[in-house]
Amino acid sequence: MSAPGIASRAEWHAAREEQPIKDQAVTHARDTPSAERRRLPMIRGDREGGSASGYPAWAERPAVTTSTTTGTPRATAR
Repeated sequence: MSAPGIASRAEWHAAREEQPIKDQAVTHARDTPSAERRRLPMIRGDREGGSASGYPAWAERPAVTTSTTTGTPRATAR
C-alpha cells in the first residue's frame, strides 16, 4: 500500500467534506439488503418431528465442554 499524496489545506478540506457522503452511501448500500432480508417471510418451527430438543436436527449445535487437561472448549457428541 502506498502512502497518500501531499495536498494543500484547501484540497484536504474538500476531500474531507466528501468523505462522510461516501461513507453514508456505503452504509445505505449495506443496509438495503439487510432490511430486505429481515422482511423475508418466516415459517413456524415444527417442534414435533425433530429431535429430543424439539428442533430439527440441522438446527442443533453440538454441546461444548471444557477439556480437563488443557482447559480449552471442545465440541462433544450428544
